[in-house]
Amino acid sequence: IYLRISDSTGEQFFSDVVIVVPAPAAVINLWAEDLPGHELENPLRPGESVVMQVRATDASGNAVSGTSMNVQIIRGDGALGNAFEPSFGLIADVDGRANVDLTVTDFGTEDVLVQVVSGSLLSEPVLIGVTGPPVTRIEFEPAVSEFRDGYYITPSTVIRLSAVTEDYRGIQTIFFDVDQEDPPRPVDVYDGDFSLEVLDRASLTPGQHILRFYAEESSGVMEEVRSVVLYTATDLALDKEITNRPNPFNPNENETMILFRPTSSGVVTITIYDLYGGVVYSEQRDVIAGVEVLDFSWDGRNGKGRVVANGGYICRVHGNGMDLRRKIAVVK
Repeated sequence: IYLRISDSTGEQFFSDVVIVVPAPAAVINLWAEDLPGHELENPLRPGESVVMQVRATDASGNAVSGTSMNVQIIRGDGALGNAFEPSFGLIADVDGRANVDLTVTDFGTEDVLVQVVSGSLLSEPVLIGVTGPPVTRIEFEPAVSEFRDGYYITPSTVIRLSAVTEDYRGIQTIFFDVDQEDPPRPVDVYDGDFSLEVLDRASLTPGQHILRFYAEESSGVMEEVRSVVLYTATDLALDKEITNRPNPFNPNENETMILFRPTSSGVVTITIYDLYGGVVYSEQRDVIAGVEVLDFSWDGRNGKGRVVANGGYICRVHGNGMDLRRKIAVVK
């Protein structure tokens, strides 16, 4: 700044330069806007963006330009800027302002906590609410139990998919496939209950099958593709009341699923004996006459949790006048 000074004769002259040093930033403010001048009020969806506005001021509330600031995501499913990074550097303009886009990551579910750091200054953290993508649920009829990283079913087991969403526009479509690797996302439209035996692409031989599925909302937000392993065995033959698969089995690698068709309803005892008649393992179950039990497995361990030795064992299901027996081989 130059000062113009007049003497007693009216002659004017300029003084030396006076340099004005701005006060340092004392306050960093942070807020989110979904529209210019309008603060964010509603949660974001996966893939949606919001502008994070930052302003640096001195202790008197005056803008401080040139302030270096770093916007940081403390936690949550979000990313900053076009490079989608967890932090982003900014320089305040002449009004002390700067901004950067925050985008919720694809399939994001966790609220995003954001804060600005400038030297020793910290802004108040801002929490951006996130409403996650739809979630597909899987059910089986008759009910089955989880087996390892999936489910043990038979080709006739009915598979049912349903999806829930927090978006008011609802679910548009559920997509699924079985034993498909290409394309990356399933393309078959789910239109109701199905079983493996009605799918031409699904092999009915016992083994593993991969079921993939995801839901898409009317808004276009999609669930991440999920997959479950279906461990399949042929349905229990009409001339058999009890069997197990696999047989023989290695308890260090898997379990064996014991399938049986009760001849009477009520509580039955499932007992594993060694060939000398000693009880290795025992458990009770409620059963219904004629309804196949598909969800009982034995992991090859005794009642003390120890893996049994190689050899033959007898599985006996008895109670209410019923007595079913099956020989099981353990090979490690």
